[in-house]
Amino acid sequence: MFTDMAGFSRITRHDEELGLRLRAEQQQIVRSHLAEYGGREIKTLGDGLLIEFPSALESVRCAARIQSHIARRNVGKPPDDTFELRIGIHVGDVVSEGDDVVGDAVNVASRIEAAAGEGEIWLSAQVADQIRNHASYRLEAMPPTELKNLGPPVVLYRVVDASQVGLTSTPPHAATDGIRMVILPFASVSADSKDEYFADGLTDELIGVIARTPGLSVISRTSAMRYKGANKRLGEIGRELRVGNVLEGSVRKAGNRVRVSARLVEVERDRQLWSEDFDRELSDVFAIQREISERVAQALRLRLLPVSSAGGGVSPVRNPDAYTFYLKGRFFWNKGTRESLLTSLDQFRRAIELEPSYGAAHAGIADAYLLLGRRGDESPRTAYPQAVEHALTALRLDPELAEPHAALGSIRQEYEWKWEESESEFTRALALNPSYSTAHSWYALFLGHVGRFAQSVDEAARARQLDPLSHRILAAGAEEFIFARKYDDAIQSAERALELEPAFGAAHAYIGEALVEQGLLDRAIREFEEGGRLLGAQALMGRLGHALALAGRRTEALHLVEKLKKGFASATPGNPFLSPTPYASLDIALVYVGLGEHDPALEWLERARDDRVPEVVHFKCEPIYDPLQKEPRFRAILESIGLGG
Repeated sequence: MFTDMAGFSRITRHDEELGLRLRAEQQQIVRSHLAEYGGREIKTLGDGLLIEFPSALESVRCAARIQSHIARRNVGKPPDDTFELRIGIHVGDVVSEGDDVVGDAVNVASRIEAAAGEGEIWLSAQVADQIRNHASYRLEAMPPTELKNLGPPVVLYRVVDASQVGLTSTPPHAATDGIRMVILPFASVSADSKDEYFADGLTDELIGVIARTPGLSVISRTSAMRYKGANKRLGEIGRELRVGNVLEGSVRKAGNRVRVSARLVEVERDRQLWSEDFDRELSDVFAIQREISERVAQALRLRLLPVSSAGGGVSPVRNPDAYTFYLKGRFFWNKGTRESLLTSLDQFRRAIELEPSYGAAHAGIADAYLLLGRRGDESPRTAYPQAVEHALTALRLDPELAEPHAALGSIRQEYEWKWEESESEFTRALALNPSYSTAHSWYALFLGHVGRFAQSVDEAARARQLDPLSHRILAAGAEEFIFARKYDDAIQSAERALELEPAFGAAHAYIGEALVEQGLLDRAIREFEEGGRLLGAQALMGRLGHALALAGRRTEALHLVEKLKKGFASATPGNPFLSPTPYASLDIALVYVGLGEHDPALEWLERARDDRVPEVVHFKCEPIYDPLQKEPRFRAILESIGLGG
């Protein structure tokens, strides 16, 4: 594999110090991924590297990982601080000369790299042949290309969307999505820095309103907010997010008045479709949101659906402080850690104290309890009923909210095992807000749980399209790929999540799960250890013990079992769990599955079901449970949770 930094000579002529810094950074990125794929750096060649790998497949995997890392690194950077790599790969015999390698294969790889485009991976036909049946890479045959001093033109192959390999599958219904757009964070140009929340809130509400427009796909808030303060041209943003239209604007707040400037731009032609300024009393801010959304819809020649809600439309809140607490709650909820979820609960409750009829804040509490229960940070028997209570309250206050329907869709399956009601809730949520990426992501989980894997992968892809820069959405997509037995795609999706949020322990867990199924146990163990370190407490002990058992490290696996069992012995009547975490019964079972001891595994799986551990809904679909599928006791468990068909 040859890599080359595009435009290095041009950059150094303009700013030598900048060029040298970017060269050092791109080489560090390349080197950081070599060990994982068995790559060995042969030598540095100016601004590029020559690397060898044990297999063609591993080289392409590594190249895709590198390009993905660089693409994510470039997001939000000014144009002068970005760079692209060309990568060329060929397979063939080489001759070793000390630490160097020479031969025709080296020359061919070098010429392929020179032919590649910026940010692209090009392969020889030999490499393409070796990876066709082993990875989910989409290859495009290029017109016959003449490689300098290497004979007649040859057919080379380009890895399509190299920075998003394995993550670009398009749902069958994508063609009906019509216009695709992003609403960029409105800039606060007020003197008071506290008014930034106001600008963010306007952006958030506009996304919710406009997302409900028929025929319009709107990028979710998580991805849009990553461009806050970014000095990027609209054309770049359009290409990165694959959108045709961008809405941007600014907010100036002074006393009790607010001035909002907004403009809608068609990216491809760099053509302004519409712009307008709004001067209003601050108390009228929600009317402003509706007015802007209606004007945008008219500019796009679309009909705006009637709107009366918060998270999916215009919030009925009138207290600006309650509104600010709600925005802070969603900010912390999106982080998805135990601490951030507890903080989000506090913010949502403060909003409700000031505005008791604030349906969106109740929906936020429902979402927070749902994730606390799903993660095992709260007892399922405590967290899920609380989530139900607040979701129903939110719908009583505001029947058109999409968020509580999506929360109820998850609760009906994960805790109540009411599968038809679950799908009905998801359908309703997506009817109310087709651009609600979280609902698509949670519905994808449902589809995986019931064994509809192709639909699950498509729905997860839809969530990524709407929120391509969300580490939570990417990690959830990794889980769907595991259910569908697409392990390379699962690893790539989780790795991209880590690029966006390096401390996201769940992504390490999904990488570990995929590696176990590929038989790469040593690497899987390292991923579980790192994920457990980030997640804390006893997280991933069952997965780690299972991998240790499969790797033949029986003594270590049994040690983990005993450590988990001690939690049961020390449980007290006041403890809502049978163990220190509600997942301990499941963790013990997983280790026994790895040890091949099915009877104790089934005993602990029955306890996990009785504890209402959310992950019991994985029993039918997750490959770790495949060894048990023919066991009568396991079939009985599936029957008892409504998955026996």
